[in-house]
Amino acid sequence: YHHYRHGRYPLPNDEIEQEREYLKHVIHMELVSGKLFNSPIAPNPQRILDLCTGTGLWPVAVAKMYPSAEIVGLDLSPIQPLMVPPNVRFLVDDVEDEWMDRGGYDLIHLRHSCIYLKDVDKMIRNSYSHLKEGGWLEITDYCSFLRCDDGTMPENHPPAQVAMMMHQALSRYGMNAYVINELEDKFKAAGFKNIQCRVIKTPLGNWPKDPHQREIGILFRDAINELVGALAAKPLRTLGWDDTELEVYLASARKALWDKRVHCYANFISWWAQK
Repeated sequence: YHHYRHGRYPLPNDEIEQEREYLKHVIHMELVSGKLFNSPIAPNPQRILDLCTGTGLWPVAVAKMYPSAEIVGLDLSPIQPLMVPPNVRFLVDDVEDEWMDRGGYDLIHLRHSCIYLKDVDKMIRNSYSHLKEGGWLEITDYCSFLRCDDGTMPENHPPAQVAMMMHQALSRYGMNAYVINELEDKFKAAGFKNIQCRVIKTPLGNWPKDPHQREIGILFRDAINELVGALAAKPLRTLGWDDTELEVYLASARKALWDKRVHCYANFISWWAQK
């Protein structure tokens, strides 16, 4: 777990979790054909900020695209690599505190983390104040709710039930697993304009007939399988389950991830808006 602001983030940041972050990055790139962001920023950006940067995969990739720009990654833990492009630097800080940085960013980016923030509104306000005029904020995350369009997912499908349990557990930390669906109003309240959204269905498992979608589904299944372990370590134990009972149920959920008869998916949602 993170040493700085210990207990603020409910998931571990151990080697397994860092491997899951890499999986999420690969899935992200496959879903969007390698596009690192949607925001139509100016051709020669000077400063770009990545919030909750984790192992720093995204800022390193962006730094190679814009070698003349300063790329800053912010996170609770200094787990980023030492060998990075010269225009990348990492800071240890909490995105939910007041930011001490001087601002003036062309793009502020956050992915796979907003559901773990207690005050998303404050993060959006901070982003607005630290963007240069005309700069962009982009937030991407999964909606933590499994969907099915063809009736193959039972109402009691264990992975879907674990997703509901995750929502209940995170709410006890003051977090909202569905907040990615609510960003339009939050962007408007902070003063943003030109608000845009993109939703991509992400299959869970190897059920898709299309080879590329099947590959994404397998990767997503592996990421969710590891997420179940991370949730079991701390958040789900707040729900009052007996330890043995919880372990047995989570084992059934993991087994169900391999059931290709169930054609379920999660929405991968990106929002971007301009100051």
